Amino acid sequence: MKKLLAIFVLSAMSIICFAQTNQKDVVKLKNGSIVKGSVTNMIPNETITIVTADGSVFVYKMDEVEGISKEEIAVEQNTTETTAKENKNYYEMCSMATEDAKGNYFGKGSLSGATWVTTVLLSPIIGLIPAAIGSSSDVSFNKMNCPQPELYSNDMNYRNCYNNEVHHIKSKKAWTAWGVSTGVTIALYLVLFAL
Repeated sequence: MKKLLAIFVLSAMSIICFAQTNQKDVVKLKNGSIVKGSVTNMIPNETITIVTADGSVFVYKMDEVEGISKEEIAVEQNTTETTAKENKNYYEMCSMATEDAKGNYFGKGSLSGATWVTTVLLSPIIGLIPAAIGSSSDVSFNKMNCPQPELYSNDMNYRNCYNNEVHHIKSKKAWTAWGVSTGVTIALYLVLFAL
């Protein structure tokens, strides 16, 4: 009997908790304003604190408050369909940005020339410096050669994916320059010491 009562109480509590997640608090002020969010603190006859969906925190004196109520939150029925559409949009934008970067960015700012010069003339270890700087530094928008600047400015997914691909291309160019120039340097050392 106690187990059955415990199961009933736990079930009721979970239903109540679930039901509360579909509601938000509404604070109506005497000046006509309405604030919707979640009441986080209420001191009777003194103050009420409400946090809105964007994270803003408002504290009002109770004599400013006309009423407090709950409001149902519209729950989207097709969340999996919406998520699938959002993912499709993300992947489409990311694919477009990646292809745009591959076709239009040629590794400007990778310091591959400096890497070659320092590696061959000085040493492969010193050549690591421009390679590391070239692969890790940011690329200015002017050097990116983005074919769709309006899309780059307005779509966060496109911008992030374009930036990631530009960084990948730049890093690859910098480290390839270091690797090849190190190989050339070693080959030159072998030829010179063999003579």
